Amino acid sequence: MLPAWLLALGVVVSHWACAQPHDIAAEKPISLDSLDSLGKARLLQDRASAMKAQAERQFASEQSECYKKILPNSCLESAGQKKRELLKEANNLAKRGREEEREFRRREREAKEAQRAADAPHIEAEENARTQKNRQEQATQDAQRETKLAQEAMDAEKRRAKVQAEAAARDKKRQEQARKDSENERLRPARIKAWEERQREIAEHAAKVDERIKSKAEDRKRREADEAARRVAKEEAKRDVARNGFLCQLWPARYCGPESGSK
Repeated sequence: MLPAWLLALGVVVSHWACAQPHDIAAEKPISLDSLDSLGKARLLQDRASAMKAQAERQFASEQSECYKKILPNSCLESAGQKKRELLKEANNLAKRGREEEREFRRREREAKEAQRAADAPHIEAEENARTQKNRQEQATQDAQRETKLAQEAMDAEKRRAKVQAEAAARDKKRQEQARKDSENERLRPARIKAWEERQREIAEHAAKVDERIKSKAEDRKRREADEAARRVAKEEAKRDVARNGFLCQLWPARYCGPESGSK
């Protein structure tokens, strides 16, 4: 069964629509039962606005007709009374529309709150899961960052140790070279003396070699001279034998004996 206010609204709207055939009656009737609460509220408010506008137009039209009469006061009072009644009805419709809209908003808020309350555990669970996931991801990122930092620190330490080792090796090499230079400088006079002694020995050896070569050359010359002298003597002996051959035949004891060659 429809509420009393809806029945009253239907009666008022029907009466008002019949009185204004060119505005409201021409519109297609809308059933309130086919609308939700917000639709009903909007329809009531729209009809209230239309009734107010129509009341103003109707009053203006009746007022113009009243001024054409000889005694317009009664006519004007009647027209004003109709206008006030229509405006009152329109205000009541608008008020009811606002109440319907407020009621709709209230139920809507309650429904949203109930839905939020129903969704709260699920939302909380999702939020907790998201928070836990974020924490895990953050922990993973932190661990990766710490691992990366530790690796970078190890690499930096290795580079530092390498640089220090290379610097120490260079220092050691420089120190060793300095020690060698110092030792060489310390031993330089002795080395110079040894070198000079060696040069002297070489010179002496060369002089001895030259002396031996010279001596051998002189010995060779003497041997050659002796050999030449022996050859000459031998040849001379041969010639003496050739000269004394006849005498030897004649006087062998004198010219062919051992002493013959020396004579």
